Amino acid sequence: MNIIVCVKEVPNPALPVEFDFVNYTVKDETWNYILNPCDEAALEKALLIKEQFSGEVTAITAGPPRSEPVLRKCLALGADVAIRVDTRGLPPSDSLATAKILYRAIKRLTYDIVLCGDQSMDRNCGETGAMLAELLGIPVVTSIVAMEIDNNTNTVTVSRKLERGAREIKRCRLPALFTTDLMLNEPRYPTLRGRKKAARQDIRIIALDDLLKDQGLMELPQPVTRVVSTTPPPPKKIFIPSGNLSPADRIRMLTQGVTAKKSSGNILEGAPGEIAKKVVAFLKEKRFLP
Repeated sequence: MNIIVCVKEVPNPALPVEFDFVNYTVKDETWNYILNPCDEAALEKALLIKEQFSGEVTAITAGPPRSEPVLRKCLALGADVAIRVDTRGLPPSDSLATAKILYRAIKRLTYDIVLCGDQSMDRNCGETGAMLAELLGIPVVTSIVAMEIDNNTNTVTVSRKLERGAREIKRCRLPALFTTDLMLNEPRYPTLRGRKKAARQDIRIIALDDLLKDQGLMELPQPVTRVVSTTPPPPKKIFIPSGNLSPADRIRMLTQGVTAKKSSGNILEGAPGEIAKKVVAFLKEKRFLP
């Protein structure tokens, strides 16, 4: 079974990110990038499918050279092939432009399942997977948290996450595309042996011009949406104790919190028989009992 996993590099959330609120962009000069968490869950599922049914796992991304460490991590985790569509020189793209680029590259490949992260940590659009499935002309199920494959009937049964903890069960035939939620699994860690092997493996680079010429196209995919405004997050409220308090009291308020003590309600005390009579009287008063 051949599985293609679409991955993306995203800024490390553990490090600060600065925004340019004049040009509506982010200052990415000093960013440290990691594998998008939802894409990592998709890769883990692909590796589990490979272990169960054998086959090949291909990790693919559309990005500049800075995305290659992410592909190296995919190889270290167990992916067999890594492909990068070189997007250097391409203006900032949106979900549709990215889906078109991935579509033109994936069209060359053989696949049974395509997996994408439900959304990326940096933009949270959640659109690329569904758009890619439409371009490929295959079924799509989004936000899956469980998956079972029936190799005899070539079908997949998945569970989707809905609001308030509800689940929806869906079944479709392969080939198909699925977008994965973080709840799907717990990704593995790369081993030292895997890292050493990944360092020696080649990453296949596909130039955009070659991709277009191969399919008789004349122009690059253009974005159809753009960011028109960005607002900074509201400032955090910082509690400052009153200056009239002693240093010890101020430190105590900062360390223990200043939330109001919750009312414990009415506490009944006495012998069990007396407490039972009071409870019955209360229930009759509130007309819970006749």
